[in-house]
Amino acid sequence: MRAGWYGRPPHRRQRWLCRPRCGEPHRFTELLPRREADRSLCRSCFTQLEPWEGQPGPRSYSFTAQEIAVLLVRLAAGDTYRSAAQAVRRLAGRPEAGRPAPAGGQRSLSEGQLAANWVDCFADVVTANGRTLEWPAIVVLDAMAFQVVAGPNAGRRFHVLAAVGRAKRGTAQRVLLFEPAPQKNLAEWKGFLALLAGQPEVVVSDMDAAIGRAVAELFPDAEHRWSEFHLKRSLQNSLPERVLEDDDHPVSKAFEFAFTAPSNYAGFEAAVHAAAASEPGFKAALKWLDRNGPRILAQAQTRTLAGPNSTGGPPAPPTRPDGRRDQRRSRRPELDRTDPNRAHRERRQTSRPTHKRRPARRGIAARATEGDQGQAAHPARRGRPRTSARSTPRRG
Repeated sequence: MRAGWYGRPPHRRQRWLCRPRCGEPHRFTELLPRREADRSLCRSCFTQLEPWEGQPGPRSYSFTAQEIAVLLVRLAAGDTYRSAAQAVRRLAGRPEAGRPAPAGGQRSLSEGQLAANWVDCFADVVTANGRTLEWPAIVVLDAMAFQVVAGPNAGRRFHVLAAVGRAKRGTAQRVLLFEPAPQKNLAEWKGFLALLAGQPEVVVSDMDAAIGRAVAELFPDAEHRWSEFHLKRSLQNSLPERVLEDDDHPVSKAFEFAFTAPSNYAGFEAAVHAAAASEPGFKAALKWLDRNGPRILAQAQTRTLAGPNSTGGPPAPPTRPDGRRDQRRSRRPELDRTDPNRAHRERRQTSRPTHKRRPARRGIAARATEGDQGQAAHPARRGRPRTSARSTPRRG
């Protein structure tokens, strides 16, 4: 039977009284006690509700399980911590962040701290059923650096280590792990790769030495492939700029498909040696080929069209303002990574006119109309002469 409430309105919970045949009577609450209903009908199914049949929620929480689920769903859809927390506070009838609480009410947590707390508490429980526990056959590794721009930790940097995988070649890939790390060194990568059981068959990453050593120690039987996108970018930085700007140069022609097959790489290597014998500026390229050539040749022999052959999408060479391709790494940070809209965005930027559009002149009648409206809005100004730089007479 009902045995009163506990808590303060509008977040009261129902207590129940148990009178067993053998034992002392005692009061108890449910594992997820229900909050007092704020309306007589359910919002979802319009079922008639009793006062004690509100939404269930954690015992010491002022929010219900449904409100917590709404916040987590908004975060999964890409919403920010701050906006998701404020939306849930409005749904629960609680004060929003940064606003004073009503008389007798409780002040809410500021900014998005509420969302961060719930992610720490419930993310593991929500994702437990769909979480990957073993490495799939194909794994792609990468990392990205972030910097704190505000607060007491402004200026500090950290990295996010990431892994996506595929069950086999040609299938859709899925996100496996995201893990923050103060640095992306050997120790951090080894700890990251040890979070899942098993060993993959193929690992694709950039040319980071820390990733290579970690993969060699933890996955000794896996094939470690370098991302072709990063290979091209590294090789571009060692080639002379005049070669990259000349589409008819033999090295530039052989460069595009140099990593797709052993014969293509052999042709590119021969073109570089032939050009180095008659042209200056190929010293860095020859050192690059001597250092990475054997591994690239072995990697090209096992390459498949099903991939993955890079850590990102297929790279699209940026367009120069003069209409020619620029194979070098872009100086703009947002273009360092490939994305499907990069070429379209650059075409729009290069097609914009360079001249500035002159603002349209307003006629005398329009200015007079605006002056009459201004005097109508301010009756105290009526009858007063207008003084401006144009109406002031010049001296001498």
